[in-house]
Amino acid sequence: MAWPTVTKTEEMFKPASTVAQHKTGLKVLIYGQPDTMKTGFALSFPAPVYIFDTELGAPPLFQYFQRKEIQWCDATFLNPQTGLHDASVALQSLETGIALLKDVKAGTVVIDSGTDAWDWVQEWLNEIGKHKEGTLLRFEWAKAKLKWKKLLLQLMAKPLHFVMTAQPQEIYANKEPTGTYRARIQGESAHSFDIVLHAMRWEIVNPKDLTKSVRYVTEVTKCRFKKAWRPTFDEIGINGFEKLTAQLKEDLGVEVW
Repeated sequence: MAWPTVTKTEEMFKPASTVAQHKTGLKVLIYGQPDTMKTGFALSFPAPVYIFDTELGAPPLFQYFQRKEIQWCDATFLNPQTGLHDASVALQSLETGIALLKDVKAGTVVIDSGTDAWDWVQEWLNEIGKHKEGTLLRFEWAKAKLKWKKLLLQLMAKPLHFVMTAQPQEIYANKEPTGTYRARIQGESAHSFDIVLHAMRWEIVNPKDLTKSVRYVTEVTKCRFKKAWRPTFDEIGINGFEKLTAQLKEDLGVEVW
């Protein structure tokens, strides 16, 4: 499809006064260890929620959202002949599913998790890329980056909320662990999101009787609306969208619709 002919600046540009203070729909990346309520947080976003479930972890949570319209997609694929997972087919199915949402104008799209989707892209590259002595050539990685970016851009450009969950990956400096983490997806992806959240689970031991309790804390590590905005949330889970947007409005005056 050719780009339409543009002859006037107003056909290409919009005055700043006519543009919302943020894109319609909030784009959020949330990463963390298992059992940190990432999926529940994603399902808390406005309906209808279209979720690509790569971990099959969403159905047990549907009981908490019985009055919400949730459209669930099993994004895994097992080869019926071998019973093994086929990453290439799973990736193709994900791309097809995203394309099918092109006319959806309201609600939320969820990829749970982006770590699996990025793994599928890498497996796809390993299958189609050029190798030398069994090792994938370095310049081939540009193909994986481009494929991932196209997938991400389709969702970023939609007037919908978009939530991607991910596993954590520790950051190393000079081959030494730093104790800090990022989302285990394509390395530049965080730049595309409005909000990035790090979900954590802490076990607390009472020194008096040695009883244990668990605290769930989610920290904002990036905010497009204000660089220094770094609140933390307790139990963000199934009420997460309400908590996050209320704090955005109270602290920054940003209203999300």
